[in-house]
Amino acid sequence: MLGRLDLFVDEPGDFVSVIEIKSTDWDKVKEKNRKKLVSSHRRQVWKYIEEYLDIEKVDVSPGIIYPHSPSAPGLKEMIENHLNEYGLQVVWYDDAH
Repeated sequence: MLGRLDLFVDEPGDFVSVIEIKSTDWDKVKEKNRKKLVSSHRRQVWKYIEEYLDIEKVDVSPGIIYPHSPSAPGLKEMIENHLNEYGLQVVWYDDAH
Protein backbone atom coordinates (compact mmCIF):
# COMPACT_ATOMS: atom_id res chain seq x y z
CA MET A 1 0.00 0.00 0.00
CA LEU A 2 1.46 3.35 -0.99
CA GLY A 3 0.47 6.87 -0.07
CA ARG A 4 -2.60 7.73 1.90
CA LEU A 5 -6.27 8.42 1.36
CA ASP A 6 -8.62 10.80 3.11
CA LEU A 7 -12.29 9.88 3.22
CA PHE A 8 -15.24 12.02 4.10
CA VAL A 9 -18.57 10.27 4.50
CA ASP A 10 -21.56 12.58 4.69
CA GLU A 11 -24.48 10.99 6.51
CA PRO A 12 -28.06 12.21 6.54
CA GLY A 13 -28.76 14.49 9.43
CA ASP A 14 -26.19 15.91 11.79
CA PHE A 15 -23.46 13.30 11.49
CA VAL A 16 -20.32 12.85 9.36
CA SER A 17 -17.40 10.42 9.30
CA VAL A 18 -13.84 11.45 8.53
CA ILE A 19 -11.34 8.64 7.95
CA GLU A 20 -7.63 8.99 7.25
CA ILE A 21 -6.03 5.94 5.63
CA LYS A 22 -2.27 5.91 6.23
CA SER A 23 0.51 3.83 4.71
CA THR A 24 2.66 4.04 7.82
CA ASP A 25 4.83 1.02 8.58
CA TRP A 26 5.32 1.55 12.31
CA ASP A 27 8.06 -1.08 12.46
CA LYS A 28 10.19 1.15 10.22
CA VAL A 29 9.65 4.30 12.29
CA LYS A 30 12.51 4.98 14.69
CA GLU A 31 11.48 4.64 18.31
CA LYS A 32 12.42 8.25 19.07
CA ASN A 33 10.07 9.46 16.28
CA ARG A 34 6.98 7.38 17.07
CA LYS A 35 5.26 9.72 19.51
CA LYS A 36 5.91 12.69 17.22
CA LEU A 37 4.45 10.86 14.21
CA VAL A 38 1.32 9.62 15.98
CA SER A 39 0.77 13.16 17.29
CA SER A 40 1.13 14.50 13.75
CA HIS A 41 -1.49 12.03 12.52
CA ARG A 42 -3.83 13.11 15.35
CA ARG A 43 -3.42 16.81 14.56
CA GLN A 44 -4.02 16.21 10.86
CA VAL A 45 -7.33 14.42 11.44
CA TRP A 46 -8.42 16.99 14.03
CA LYS A 47 -7.73 19.78 11.55
CA TYR A 48 -10.22 18.09 9.20
CA ILE A 49 -12.93 17.55 11.79
CA GLU A 50 -12.78 20.87 13.65
CA GLU A 51 -14.64 22.55 10.79
CA TYR A 52 -17.55 20.17 11.21
CA LEU A 53 -17.62 20.46 14.98
CA ASP A 54 -17.10 24.22 15.26
CA ILE A 55 -18.62 25.64 12.09
CA GLU A 56 -21.11 23.09 10.78
CA LYS A 57 -22.18 22.04 14.32
CA VAL A 58 -22.48 18.34 13.43
CA ASP A 59 -21.28 15.23 15.21
CA VAL A 60 -18.15 13.65 13.77
CA SER A 61 -16.93 10.08 13.85
CA PRO A 62 -13.18 10.32 13.13
CA GLY A 63 -10.73 7.51 12.58
CA ILE A 64 -7.42 6.34 11.17
CA ILE A 65 -6.75 3.10 9.30
CA TYR A 66 -3.20 1.71 9.27
CA PRO A 67 -2.17 -1.15 6.93
CA HIS A 68 -0.84 -3.48 9.61
CA SER A 69 -0.20 -3.73 13.32
CA PRO A 70 3.32 -3.02 14.54
CA SER A 71 5.29 -5.95 15.90
CA ALA A 72 7.22 -3.96 18.55
CA PRO A 73 5.94 -4.84 22.04
CA GLY A 74 3.54 -2.22 23.39
CA LEU A 75 3.65 -0.01 20.29
CA LYS A 76 0.17 -0.91 19.05
CA GLU A 77 -1.28 -0.12 22.47
CA MET A 78 0.63 3.17 22.70
CA ILE A 79 -0.72 4.31 19.33
CA GLU A 80 -4.28 3.23 20.10
CA ASN A 81 -4.25 4.79 23.58
CA HIS A 82 -2.83 8.09 22.32
CA LEU A 83 -5.36 8.41 19.50
CA ASN A 84 -8.28 7.15 21.60
CA GLU A 85 -7.55 9.85 24.20
CA TYR A 86 -8.39 12.35 21.47
CA GLY A 87 -11.52 10.56 20.31
CA LEU A 88 -9.95 8.92 17.26
CA GLN A 89 -10.76 5.32 16.43
CA VAL A 90 -7.90 3.17 15.11
CA VAL A 91 -8.25 0.22 12.75
CA TRP A 92 -5.42 -2.08 11.74
CA TYR A 93 -6.31 -3.38 8.28
CA ASP A 94 -4.60 -6.72 8.82
CA ASP A 95 -6.53 -7.24 12.07
CA ALA A 96 -9.83 -6.93 10.21
CA HIS A 97 -9.19 -10.06 8.13
